[in-house]
Amino acid sequence: MSDVAAVALITGGFTLAGVVATQVFHVLRQRHELEERYRLGLYEKRLAVHQRGFGWLMELWKALKEAIEAGSLAEGKQKVAELCNQADEWWGANSLYLDPQSSKKMHVLFLKGRFETDALIRDARRWSKDTQTLPEDSVFKLYADAWSAVQKGIGMKHIDFTVVPED
Repeated sequence: MSDVAAVALITGGFTLAGVVATQVFHVLRQRHELEERYRLGLYEKRLAVHQRGFGWLMELWKALKEAIEAGSLAEGKQKVAELCNQADEWWGANSLYLDPQSSKKMHVLFLKGRFETDALIRDARRWSKDTQTLPEDSVFKLYADAWSAVQKGIGMKHIDFTVVPED
């Protein structure tokens, strides 16, 4: 084999290796960009779901407040139970986007609100008179726990920044 042919083969080999390496790098870069877009999109969805969860808690508080002010347990009971039923249906469709604590606390609250509505209203009434004491077995404590979990649940911990851009 002549020297020219050997140089041509070596040059061709390096060129081919360069093209392959460039293509592999390009594919890996595209994959990384898609993963980043997916993570950011997922974060936006999680944020929206947590915000809606917080909205459900605000609506429940409004319904509980109206039930407390009504004076009669029966007057507010239906609205609170109906709201908890709707919120539980929402939870069923969105629970996978909630962080584990928010998901668990909200689900327990909405179920208790549906099936132990009297106790929820009674405990909320008791809490509204004395916000310092809330027994551990209070159904309304579930509301306070869910409220706290949702507020903490959307922290930036859901985005794993593996690559930090250099300035």
